Amino acid sequence: MVLTVERYLEALSGLMPNTYANDRVVIIPYVSSTFLDADPGTREAAPIRARNASKWWFFRGNMQRYGITGHARLSLRALAEHLGQGRCDFVSAFVPKRATGRHTRRSLLVETADEMRDAALCLCPAGDSPTSLRLFESLAAGCVPVVSSDKMHMTHVLPFPNLIDWDEVAFFTEALNDVTSCGAGVFEMADTLNRTMGREAGEEQVARLERMSRRGVEVFQKHFSYFRNPRGVADGALYEAYTLMKEKGIYA
Repeated sequence: MVLTVERYLEALSGLMPNTYANDRVVIIPYVSSTFLDADPGTREAAPIRARNASKWWFFRGNMQRYGITGHARLSLRALAEHLGQGRCDFVSAFVPKRATGRHTRRSLLVETADEMRDAALCLCPAGDSPTSLRLFESLAAGCVPVVSSDKMHMTHVLPFPNLIDWDEVAFFTEALNDVTSCGAGVFEMADTLNRTMGREAGEEQVARLERMSRRGVEVFQKHFSYFRNPRGVADGALYEAYTLMKEKGIYA
């Protein structure tokens, strides 16, 4: 049995083909920023309705990045226009290992953590792999993740599927490369997102977002917090390993 983050899953298939082929791999979560996980000075997320209306939709990351979805992230700018400029805070940015100028690495991480707590929905497109650190940090911040990756594939790479009902804490949409391959794909995606999750979607939907936000924070603190609750991460991994072995008849 092997424990790994999803980023190394493909490499594992080459290094340990039998383990991979026999489905003896447990996916564990990425380690989140300490400013969203362990720092006691950071503030808690506000109720959904009380959050910054201009940050209803939020994204921080490299929009020029070339990952498993090619240049699909470039479509995020067009998506922001269709979602409504007064509702989106999409910025192409990344935190370098050695930040210079008036920003230090610490200040950039603190700023991003606070901005995520101000947002209602955080877009989580694929990077080098379908999942990313952004997914877990969104949960920690109480910002409901909108995961832009194929859900059928995601079921095999999300951590702790036997413990967590992922539909309770995150939305899943089409992968960005599938959206951009269609002429009106970005417009249709924005229309769907606004109708189902937008600020004007209705009280019932906002109440659902509130439940998902609270549940996401609970799930993070119980299963994904390496700093506040490392035992929860270990227990989750062990339970998934036990479940896999039981399914294969190793345990009666």
